[in-house]
Amino acid sequence: MKYFIQMLIAFSLLLNSCRVNKASLKTEETNSIYTNDQSFNSVYNPSNQNIAGTWTMTGIDSYGSLSDSKKEPAIMPGDIIWDFAAESDAYGALHVMGHPPASDLQEKRPHKSAYWIEDCLLQLDHKKYIYRITEIHDQDGKVIARELTLRDNLDISIADGGSTMRFRSMDAYFACGTTGGEKSAKPQLASLINGIVMQAYMEEEKVEGAFKLFDYQAYTSSDRLPDYVGEQVIWKFGDHALEVTKENESIKNDYSLEAGQYSVWKDRCLMQIGPKIYYYEMQEVKDENGNIQTVLHLNSGTEPNIADEEQHFYFIKL
Repeated sequence: MKYFIQMLIAFSLLLNSCRVNKASLKTEETNSIYTNDQSFNSVYNPSNQNIAGTWTMTGIDSYGSLSDSKKEPAIMPGDIIWDFAAESDAYGALHVMGHPPASDLQEKRPHKSAYWIEDCLLQLDHKKYIYRITEIHDQDGKVIARELTLRDNLDISIADGGSTMRFRSMDAYFACGTTGGEKSAKPQLASLINGIVMQAYMEEEKVEGAFKLFDYQAYTSSDRLPDYVGEQVIWKFGDHALEVTKENESIKNDYSLEAGQYSVWKDRCLMQIGPKIYYYEMQEVKDENGNIQTVLHLNSGTEPNIADEEQHFYFIKL
């Protein structure tokens, strides 16, 4: 019954848009259809991080499960299907069809959840994940599918913590084929990716050197905001380290970190300073004289489902 329902879902998704891909499908008397073995490239495209659509889970893993294979459930494409229905670019509803076997790596999700997205964070009801979408390119550079990874560990200071769920867009697993003889053409299961997917190299944006805090913004009355004009609040970033110095320790409404030494970790759009986590972004902007300045923006609001709770810090590189 489970297999029949999964097949029914797959067929209903594709019945109206079924086309035979002669380059990737092989017609036989049976329903077994395969592609030729080849390699594919995984490419990160910052402008294509739209999670809306249907995804099938390909696996769940963690650093600890490598030494204990029993902790990693055996999942076949189509066993678990997540459909993100977008109401806007930032939120919508997630519909889950199927569940993974009992596992230490994955908690059972309800069939329907609300989701919110902000930068590289995805929130499902009360659970948050770091997410990233990459494109899968064939040997000709054509985008044939996308991959989605969700990591449930937001404490960047802990290496290999938590578990990672891996998904692939549904179009990578379902296609249309034909049967031999006098049988009518009908949708069939076919893997469009039957080879090695080379993972994309993600270069980390470097934040090094001294930065001067020049502005702070938050959703509050203006008389509760600090004025950093003329103040020397300097954040100096090194290799996984930060030194904060202040000439004036009595700035009114000062929200900067206290003077001292801090450890720093970065991952995707997140920067963790001590126990605090921020979104971070580096930008090149022109000042009033037309000179290019490097601006660092930190945002403390890492709750995608809550609006107006962010604290924004703006620094200029010295």
